[in-house]
Parts: sequence; structure tokens; C-alpha cells
Amino acid sequence: MKKYLTWENFTKFICGLAAILLLISIIIKLYGNDKFSKIELETFIIILAVMIALPSITNLEAFGVKMEIRKKIDDISSRVNAMPDYILGKEYHSEGDLDLAEISYRASLEKCNDFCPAIIGIASVFNDRGDYEKAIMEYNRVLAIDPDNPYVFNDLAAIYVEAPLPITDPKKALELANKALELVPSLATSLYFKCEALNKLGLYNESYIILQDMVLKDLPRDFVHWTMYELSIAMSQIGKGISEDFLKKMLYLSEANGEGKQLLEYLAKDEHKDRWKDKDITLINKFIEEHKTYINETFSMS
Repeated sequence: MKKYLTWENFTKFICGLAAILLLISIIIKLYGNDKFSKIELETFIIILAVMIALPSITNLEAFGVKMEIRKKIDDISSRVNAMPDYILGKEYHSEGDLDLAEISYRASLEKCNDFCPAIIGIASVFNDRGDYEKAIMEYNRVLAIDPDNPYVFNDLAAIYVEAPLPITDPKKALELANKALELVPSLATSLYFKCEALNKLGLYNESYIILQDMVLKDLPRDFVHWTMYELSIAMSQIGKGISEDFLKKMLYLSEANGEGKQLLEYLAKDEHKDRWKDKDITLINKFIEEHKTYINETFSMS
């Protein structure tokens, strides 16, 4: 079998050669040769000890490197094993079966207990159930593993700006949305949650500038109408007002995404009416009456 020169073998060779030379030097020193008279015997012994120990240290370092590599391989393997259950959980989740989704996500975590996508999946299940405290706890669990995850900051911002009392906290939502945007400045959902928080904090001018820019950009079709919804609030509050054409476009975009009825319900809720000026509320009420059957003949306000 051929043997190749490795760093480990080279170190052993050099240390062995140095140790032999040191032993010779010690013998000469002991027999009183003047050449080494100024060098203390203890110095020779210490250097000799280091030369003898160095190969062992090198072996330990090599062992440590091997262990680190092995750890990384095991980590990748556990994540690969966790993936099928996670994908199954996502499938159940998309179908609206939250119970089976949670079971699959937890099965994924049994194979890799720090698999962040599965933890986020569980947090999303709790969020969809309206169990916001548990959702927040799971999202914070992800941040303990991955403290710079912009999508977790984004999802937490959504909870704090949209959940009911006592969870809702627009200031905290704004802080979290800004953290997400620091990491991914183009994250449209975080911009939206930031503006929603700004509106709820009464900072309408700042919200208006951002939302108007967002509407002008090529946002995903299923997202624009909610951006327009928040923009209508900012426009109304800063005195720009909204028009029937604006409402028609917003309804058209929401209907195209299958959310026309939901949008009209949002516009109709009494708890939201204080978000627009009186003249705009009059226009909104008229618009609702004219268009509620346009979405669904059996439409009824909830």
C-alpha cells in the first residue's frame, strides 16, 4: 500500500527529529560542553516535552476536525430526513386541514428538533387557529435558532398589527416590520404591515408615501387590493379623499383573487368606519350597496 506525506506525518517527522537533536543536546549539556553552558537544562527539557507532545496535539486537532465534519453530515442528514413530513404538512396546510398539518410538522421535528421550517409551520397553524400566543411562542423559538430570519419578523409583525386585543400592538408590529426590511428591503408584505401599523398609529403621511409607491409598482395581483385598502385610509385621513373609480379598481382586483366578498365585509364593518373621514364613509356605504350583489347574489353582511 502506498503511503502519502500528509501534514500530520510531516509534523511527526519534524518533531521526532527535533526530539532526537534535543536529547543529544541534553547529553552534551550534562557532560559540560561549553557550547551549551549558557542554556538552562530546564529549557531543553521543556522544549523536548513540547516536541514529544506536539504530534499528539496534532492528532487531537485532526480528530476534532473529523468530528466537526461528522457533526455537519449528521445535521444535513437529519434535515433531509425531516423534509418529507414537512412537505406533507405543507400539503395538509394548503388544503386547510390544520390538525393533520400540525401532526406532520411535529413528525418532522422528531427527526430534526431544530428544523426551522417545521417550527414556522406549527406557528402558522396556531396563527390560523387564532391561537396567537402559541404562534408567537413558536416564532420566537425560531428566532432563538435563527435570529436574523426576516420572514419570522414579517409573520410576527402581521400578528401584532392584525390580531385582536390584547395581542395587537402596532408599535411592536412596526418595530418587527422594520427589522424584516433591514434584512430584506424589498419584502413587500413587511412594507404593507409597516404601513398598516403606521395607519393604526396615526402616522398617515408616512404611510401614504410608502403605499402610493407600492401601488404603482408591479405587486402580485393577490396583494394589491389590500395595499389599496390601507392606502384609502391614509388618503382619507390626510384629506386627499377617495373616489368611486378607486373603489371600483380595488374591488376588481380583490374579486380577481376571490376576495371580493371579504373586502366588502371589511369596508362594511362598523368597527372600521372610524378609519375614514365622514365624506368618504358616505361614498363607501353607497359603493357597498351598489356592489354587494355584484360579488354574490346571496351576499349578506356579517
